[in-house]
Amino acid sequence: MILVACSSQNQRPEIQQEVRSVIGKDQLQGQIVGNIAANSRFAKLQIGMSRVDVERLIGAPTDIGVQTSGTAWVPYYFGADNWRTENYYKGEGRLVFDTNSRLVLIDVSENARK
Repeated sequence: MILVACSSQNQRPEIQQEVRSVIGKDQLQGQIVGNIAANSRFAKLQIGMSRVDVERLIGAPTDIGVQTSGTAWVPYYFGADNWRTENYYKGEGRLVFDTNSRLVLIDVSENARK
């Protein structure tokens, strides 16, 4: 028999990050997670910007990911928000773009900066 013990002493407490809903360019609703530093490249961004404009302004991301949204699994849903693209900028955070390549989330939380 093998016994395994876990200690909670080495676990870091979860850090609560501020999440703000904002209305951006062309009245697009989005969110900002964490506090963007004034000297950060992300301070130049605005919810609703196109992915092309974002990359022209702050440069190419370190990594890119694509994820389906919850609506991708809804039968007979024909909306345009079935997937999202995530641009990761190491040490700064991540940016999430909707299906139309519009910026909908700026995340500068501790987890996003890794």
